[in-house]
Amino acid sequence: MTARRRINRQSRMSLALRATLLLTSSSKVADVQPSMAAESESLYTGVSFDHINRIRR
Repeated sequence: MTARRRINRQSRMSLALRATLLLTSSSKVADVQPSMAAESESLYTGVSFDHINRIRR
């Protein structure tokens, strides 16, 4: 039981780590391919970038 709990915690941490790595890599790529970075970030935020741009206007 304790071993299973430990594995669950590790997998959860690695998932969070993967998500943050994806977000940071997408922000680095933003200068080269803004549409790709926007797509990957909107997956996490749940808000599309064109929607945010509409609010700014």
